[in-house]
Amino acid sequence: MRSAAQKFVGEHDFRNFCKIDVSAGVTNFRRRILSFQIDCLGDDNPYQVCVMTVTGQAFLWHQVRCMTAILLYISQGLEQPEVIDYMLNASLCPGRPQYTMASEYPLLLYDCLFEEVKWINQTSGDHKHLIEHFQSLWSSFRIRTAVLGTMLQQVTRQLVSEGSSGSDDRIVPWCHIGYDVNCQTETLIPGFRRENHRPLLARPTADTVEERLAKKRRVDNSRKESSTGQTSENQQT
Repeated sequence: MRSAAQKFVGEHDFRNFCKIDVSAGVTNFRRRILSFQIDCLGDDNPYQVCVMTVTGQAFLWHQVRCMTAILLYISQGLEQPEVIDYMLNASLCPGRPQYTMASEYPLLLYDCLFEEVKWINQTSGDHKHLIEHFQSLWSSFRIRTAVLGTMLQQVTRQLVSEGSSGSDDRIVPWCHIGYDVNCQTETLIPGFRRENHRPLLARPTADTVEERLAKKRRVDNSRKESSTGQTSENQQT
């Protein structure tokens, strides 16, 4: 996943990694990613948390969430890293394959840099209150995480029937059966089910930017003609 993320670094056309809204006037989809770093926190286990840090000069609408979704597919072995190269090439892939972007709740814009801008620093007292607020939030969520971790440990050791009948089957701890249960990715991509995954390049594609612009022009022209007709009728009346 780390090597795949480096394919985003540099200036590229990200039209297939964003939500396109031509009504907002955005027709240039070239953006520059300065760095894309992935760090893993804690021990190497199924519940390890990874942090993606993306630095860029500007971002398109939902660009980071779309890039994250593709990287999650790659991390699960469902897509090859080369799919990023293909989707970054607007000539080969002019329309975005239909896929669901990653959930928004882990996304955090935490720093911005501007040239020749002098920030006004807050007082030490105000900063103390800010730290206390975050410490309170951290304590609450850290305790919930610890409780959930303990519950997961207990249910994985719980005795279950190895078969399906539940009567004469051997009773063993769940962790000895060997089932691979991993729904973390399914949580991060709404509606995603590993067993139902369809390769991105085999999916239907959305309208291209050019097709969207043509539709917008037709709608705008239709509204102008309708408005002109209503004005003429009012003058005749």
